[in-house]
Amino acid sequence: MTSDHAGLSRRNLLAGAGLSAAAATAGVIVSPGVARADSGASRVGNNRPHARAAGPQPHIAFPSATAFTNINYAAFHNYDGDSVIVDNGSGYYSTSFLISGVDLPQGALVTELDVWGGTGVSVSLNYAPNGTYTWVTLASVTAPFGVGVVMGSNVPSAFAPVDNANNSYLVDAQTGPTSSLLSVRIGYVPLSSGFVPIAPARVYDSRLAGGGGSLGAGAHRTVTVANKIDSSGAIVAANVVPAGAVAVSANLTVVGVSASGFLAVTPGGSTGYTTSSINWSTKAALANAQDMTLGGDRQLTIFTSGAGTADFVIDVAGYYI
Repeated sequence: MTSDHAGLSRRNLLAGAGLSAAAATAGVIVSPGVARADSGASRVGNNRPHARAAGPQPHIAFPSATAFTNINYAAFHNYDGDSVIVDNGSGYYSTSFLISGVDLPQGALVTELDVWGGTGVSVSLNYAPNGTYTWVTLASVTAPFGVGVVMGSNVPSAFAPVDNANNSYLVDAQTGPTSSLLSVRIGYVPLSSGFVPIAPARVYDSRLAGGGGSLGAGAHRTVTVANKIDSSGAIVAANVVPAGAVAVSANLTVVGVSASGFLAVTPGGSTGYTTSSINWSTKAALANAQDMTLGGDRQLTIFTSGAGTADFVIDVAGYYI
């Protein structure tokens, strides 16, 4: 795709699909007005900026508040204008990619992606931050092989809140004569604000690689709480605290202290503090659970005071959006 295509709006995408009034009546849920962002180099052949799931993922139950957006195959159009879309009576397939824009409620958490069609059809839900030309996959699924119309599901590993102001959203499909696309369904929890619990995740440890080491008396450090890390300090799950989160519920643990002192936790980028978050007078490890307001890109700034040095650990149990 050339740079001239980067500004294609959803209205243009639908016009290219030849969307009929009958198709709209059938439940096509696509709205115009969000610009495409892409680059030809990243979309040649199968060398695409996001990976495909190897097969259907375990389907889990979601809260009763889960809602769904359905996209009929008639809402999709060809990624390459010189390729052919074929309607085989049960859906579309193409020699290229099939794409469609999609609108999701602001602040919603995407919880699943379902696809119906021919065996092996591969579908992904992607987003591109404004001003970029790279699509990031939020969820992807490849329908299993079988007989007739099959259905596959995928549960995203991290539920990033929808940000319609700063991201464009796109659904695309890889199809062929035996893997036509019939319908796509996106499940989401329509949260505009509130607390989202997660499985406890260690997001920072000053003792590990990349942690920066002990914090000296009178020093401060800005750290990110976005990603889950393992015992070596490597990221094992990105965006467990998603972009858009304004605060976290977390345990702050101080270890390896050399003298009495305290830590103060502030939003990332703060230049000072007014209260302490954890205090110690012995060399024993000490933990404190609290809500912490975030600043910057899911960052906290930690200040220390006292006569010695201290290491510290942050474990997150949920976030606020």
